[in-house]
Amino acid sequence: INAENMGRSSTKMKTESTDSARLLLAAAKGASYLMGTQALSKVLQFGLNITVARSAGPEVYGLATVELQLLVTLTLFLSHEGIRRACQRQAVQKIDTNDDLQTTYNLALFSSLPSMGIAVGIAYLFTWRENIHDDYLISVWIFACAAVIEVLSEPLLILAINQLQFKLRGFCEWAAMLSRCVVVLVCVKGFGSSLKAFAWGQLTYAVVLLTAYLAHFFKQQKRPIRLFPRQVQMDGTLWWVGQERQALVWSYCLTAGGKLFLSQGENLVLTAYRNPELMGVYALVSNLGSIVARLLFQPLEETAFTLFSKFGSSLSTSSASVVPTMYRVLAVLCRTLGLVSFVFLGWGPNYSGLLIHLLWGNKWSETNAPTVLSVYCVFVGFMALNGVTEAFVQATADKTQLLTTQLYLAAFSGLYICISIALLPYGAVGLILANCLNMGLRILYSVRFIRGYFMKHSECGLSLSDFVPSLRTFAVTAVCFGVTKMSNSMLCAALGSLAGCAVHVAVGCACLTAYAASVFFFEKTLLRDLRQLRGKDRTE
Repeated sequence: INAENMGRSSTKMKTESTDSARLLLAAAKGASYLMGTQALSKVLQFGLNITVARSAGPEVYGLATVELQLLVTLTLFLSHEGIRRACQRQAVQKIDTNDDLQTTYNLALFSSLPSMGIAVGIAYLFTWRENIHDDYLISVWIFACAAVIEVLSEPLLILAINQLQFKLRGFCEWAAMLSRCVVVLVCVKGFGSSLKAFAWGQLTYAVVLLTAYLAHFFKQQKRPIRLFPRQVQMDGTLWWVGQERQALVWSYCLTAGGKLFLSQGENLVLTAYRNPELMGVYALVSNLGSIVARLLFQPLEETAFTLFSKFGSSLSTSSASVVPTMYRVLAVLCRTLGLVSFVFLGWGPNYSGLLIHLLWGNKWSETNAPTVLSVYCVFVGFMALNGVTEAFVQATADKTQLLTTQLYLAAFSGLYICISIALLPYGAVGLILANCLNMGLRILYSVRFIRGYFMKHSECGLSLSDFVPSLRTFAVTAVCFGVTKMSNSMLCAALGSLAGCAVHVAVGCACLTAYAASVFFFEKTLLRDLRQLRGKDRTE
């Protein structure tokens, strides 16, 4: 009997190990594919922003990219940060379970109704004021329609994520982004429209996104679920949504409210303050400064959340063999993002003015945009670390811990709004500094949770050296910052000498080469772990 039980236990452990390995490989490939497709789409959007910003002034650019885009963000935030995360809390063993996929799809579909109401309500709120220009009025309602259509694509996106169909998601988003760029360029260059160009582009993005997902799932010979909601029998009872996931929804939706103030707090303050020129400067800097965040941080955060969710759900029904893997993946992600943040800290502040001058000309470089971008480079480091640590917390916390997290996030968000209002006289710089403080508090809370999690499941805490780059790499970064700062003040301060600017760029490239060499020599353990996680090292 003992031998039979040992054999069953061994078989179970092998199955779990196979599932974990399969999930790791799928997550790694998915993250790589998402980063590749998003890189292409964001390059297109980046070129689009340069073209439109050069023709439109800061006022029009600020209204389109801050106030009107806020309408779409508020409409989608409940689905993105609340419903989507609750739907991803699925054990490894249930990834291919059709009934579980059906309840997941039902939940996402039902949640689209309140999001539609949010879109209409915000549109009325934006247009109730007197003396509204016709272009602004039409643009608001076009953005509202685009938000409603994009909400309808969210259930299909969640279905694709839970089936680990990262290529499908990447293709659909890339096609939608390409279509938006084409429409905006045609409107700006052909018809001279600026504000409505953004609106028609957003509508095109939403329509293409929904059409691409519908075309994929309707053409499937054997769909895992019905695209219209149906009840599923669980433990002798018919459910639209599983009882366990139904309880998680409220927790994640409350958490989404706190995160809303973190990610969109400055846009809310700017919209209430209603200074279009300030909106334009902040939007230009945030779009430029966060391009790496969108290309790298967001795909890694979403992939990490999916991965930790599967491992965390499996941990409650299996052995603790996945805990070392979770620790290792988290450590690799934190160190990698730390190295990326070092690049922003070492080079960003000393090349901000030159970059804005080259891309947008004197119209923007003569504003305080270079100073704002320099401060934003510091904020990128906070944003990178907060994203991955908070993904771990939300993926592994139980109901009680999620409620505690919500209370802390609510307190941090309230403090953030108060500090943002207090620092608003300092313009966009004050908003970024307030955001840094808020994210720093959230990071401290997440680190405290992670330490307790690993102490509970593996009886060991966190080793700081596993999660941060080496001191030698930091020293090289500090030296590079000093060299590029001196080069900037001596060669490129006035942006008047083309030869001086060229030499300044050459100095930065040389320092960047030295930094890459330091990573190669001082971060060998990290590079080896990255190769193993990507599946290149078959001896693991």
